[in-house]
Amino acid sequence: MLRLLLLGVVAAAVAVAGEGGVQVTLSGGVFKGETLEAGGERKVFSFRGIPFAKPPVGALRFKDPVPSEPWEGVKESVAPPQCPQFDFEGLIGGGEMKVVGEEDCLYLHVYTPQLCGDEPLPVMVFLHGGGFFMGDPDLAGGSPLPLLTKDVVLVAPQYRLGTLGFLYTGDDVIPGNMGLKDQTLALRWVQENIRSFGGDPERVTIYGESAGGASVHFQMLTPKAEGLFHRAIMHSGTALNPWAVRLDDPKRVAAGVGRQLECAGVEVDGQLDSVALLNCLQNVPASDLVTTSQQGETWNNFPLHMVPRVDGDYLPDHPANLVREGRYNKVDVISGVCRDEGAYIGMGALTTPVGEQLLSEFERFAAYSVGTDQDEEPYLLARRIFFHYLGAGNLTLTQSNIDRWIEMFGDVFFNMPHDLASQFHARDADYGHGVYMYQLDHRGQNSFTEQAIRTNMTIDFKCT
Repeated sequence: MLRLLLLGVVAAAVAVAGEGGVQVTLSGGVFKGETLEAGGERKVFSFRGIPFAKPPVGALRFKDPVPSEPWEGVKESVAPPQCPQFDFEGLIGGGEMKVVGEEDCLYLHVYTPQLCGDEPLPVMVFLHGGGFFMGDPDLAGGSPLPLLTKDVVLVAPQYRLGTLGFLYTGDDVIPGNMGLKDQTLALRWVQENIRSFGGDPERVTIYGESAGGASVHFQMLTPKAEGLFHRAIMHSGTALNPWAVRLDDPKRVAAGVGRQLECAGVEVDGQLDSVALLNCLQNVPASDLVTTSQQGETWNNFPLHMVPRVDGDYLPDHPANLVREGRYNKVDVISGVCRDEGAYIGMGALTTPVGEQLLSEFERFAAYSVGTDQDEEPYLLARRIFFHYLGAGNLTLTQSNIDRWIEMFGDVFFNMPHDLASQFHARDADYGHGVYMYQLDHRGQNSFTEQAIRTNMTIDFKCT
């Protein structure tokens, strides 16, 4: 749907607009930003809440994104609402699971150290993580300022999440992958407007962490993003991760959403009526849709159902086939993982009832716990994985094998997919593109794992 348009470059029109304020002229109109301190008396310009798509509400709910319309007057920098999701603090800290955010959320932020200069700066576009069901560019108090001590222009878009971003009816009624398409539209906006911020549209790097890293990979895999970026950085996530794409019947999942929300006439003789479902879901509160992300039985919130799917158009084939066959946008790649990727999942399973539930009802939950539920022999493969890490015939968890437990979750959900993706993309050296791999060993005091320890930890672990 989204193709790189050869549009005329919008000339940057920069003017001082009062104390600490600046204005730029964009394809949609005039936008007023602010001046910030990035450290060491370095000044940067901040433009928050720029619309890049029409609000996905009403008839546009569950539809592909539409570019925003021009506006009159001057829009001012403002923090936009999150896309609808569960509150992060409640989700991570075990508090109240309340829904926050608004559907009118397709905005992006731009930060730049220069608006006029002899040489345009490289551009970095940040795709946030959050399992495709939560998050925003400021997730967990994140700040762009450390990066802006360097000479780069930073862009950070929001995109639709959960059911609102990834429900799919297996046809074009609810086409699916809306969240990824939002990202692609934001990348097209960058091509059309980034010169107004002193950025170079020919030097765009996309990067992200976890689901954001997988999103970066999906932008490499979709033909709709061809030419919109030139380098990619994937932190702790690729499209090959078992949680990043679903192959199960999308009609069954969509029908399940209809049943949860008591939509009438959605299933006729066991068949999904996609139009009836859409008519119903476009008229229910967005907060109700947030709560429908899970379908059927799960273990520790796995599997995630509201994630990218193969639709034959935006995502032409399974990511493994696209990567193996070289059918993707070939760019320079940096890809990496953390040393203990499985710590958050592994410790969550140890400090909540889901860990005991898994080991006591192994046949019921094993495949969900290690992402094999979509394989031909899900239970057999899951059992082999557990025995490989915990020892043949061993389904008990003790202080002596906690390290292996955490290693298992890290390998399954992050490390092995990263290694496979990197190996396949390394072939692109023949096309002049480099692939660089890394492992982060630093343990930050504000990591998700540390937050989990402070809020939920009841066991003294020797390794995380």
